[in-house]
Amino acid sequence: MRCQVMKMSMEAAEAPGLSLLRRLKPLMARERSLVSSGVIIMLLVFGTPGLGEAINTNYSCPFYPVMGYGAQNTGISDPPSEELTESGCRGCHGSSLAERHHTTPLVVQEHRCSACHAIVPGVGLAVTRDCTTSGCHHKQENRLSSLTINPDSGPSGTWIKISLDDPEIGGSFGSSQTQIFDDGYHGVCRIVDFISSQGTFTALAYRNWSPSSFEVKFSSVFKDSADSATGIRDYVQDSGNEPTITGSLASGQWAVSIKSIHFGDSDHNTVLSSGDIIYQVDCSDSLLFTLSARPVIYSIIPTAMKNNNLVRVSGTGFNPLQGSSRIRIGSADEAQSTALGLGEPQDAVLSWSSTAVKIRVNVPPDWSGKVKYLWMEKGREKSNCQRVKIR
Repeated sequence: MRCQVMKMSMEAAEAPGLSLLRRLKPLMARERSLVSSGVIIMLLVFGTPGLGEAINTNYSCPFYPVMGYGAQNTGISDPPSEELTESGCRGCHGSSLAERHHTTPLVVQEHRCSACHAIVPGVGLAVTRDCTTSGCHHKQENRLSSLTINPDSGPSGTWIKISLDDPEIGGSFGSSQTQIFDDGYHGVCRIVDFISSQGTFTALAYRNWSPSSFEVKFSSVFKDSADSATGIRDYVQDSGNEPTITGSLASGQWAVSIKSIHFGDSDHNTVLSSGDIIYQVDCSDSLLFTLSARPVIYSIIPTAMKNNNLVRVSGTGFNPLQGSSRIRIGSADEAQSTALGLGEPQDAVLSWSSTAVKIRVNVPPDWSGKVKYLWMEKGREKSNCQRVKIR
């Protein structure tokens, strides 16, 4: 959950941070001239031997962007920031907020404490703080929103365009699917999950990526397995046990969710890969896509044929087994009619899969030299048709 605007009293502060400031107060008084002139005396924070080192061993939050993320990957929706309470933040972060902040690179490397602590004349660094004053935390929602989807229905293999209806409100997809930030280590990768009662499947095919829109293919997906020990996904297709799935997703309504994976590029290959550290996952508002059962024919080889020729029909949504499905050849009117059972059925089937069918052509002799059309019927669904020449 995202930190809210927290005004914390001295009593509400964490014990380690409070005791540290009390021990440092005499020294801070002697260095007041430095504070008043705006020079940050963060060396004071590290006057306690071993504190920074002990805390750093458990520190896993990234420096850039500095904690400016949205929803944590906890499986719950992120409420508006102004609705959060201090106890709500501590529900996830516990009582270690001061310790974690004191070991950020902002403090360790840049020796800055005024980012979180106000400088009070005659006192020094105040414990009372507003989380939005540092530029790290803010009240804007970070999730991608104000999204549109086009088309919102279609067969397997459909290219879906997802756009930001209002980029000023909805955020940005970034200039590319994966971005590595200026420090050369931290980055963000955006992926799309298709979700239904059948499970969650992650898309593999993307194109035309821009800050305001991109296209994703409803096909070529994989089912990302959670780690058996932690129950956490890595959002990367693992070779061997996470095969690419192309044509067996159930028809019906699917939720479409964009996930922004904030990660550390541990292997320095500039992409999200197995073994990289995942710091946080932001989820977009969900969109809806209806996957139709209609089969789609992409290609026919060859397109010129005669009786007994071997023909390969490729596409998607054919069903793994033929069952009652049929390839048919007939006139343009028959192919484009909504009626089923027209044309000549092609019953000499050599092989059948979700994406390809092989047949031996069987048509009337008087069709020689004519243009006809080939299509598939699956249940009550009729595919698109493709033009063929009968020799």
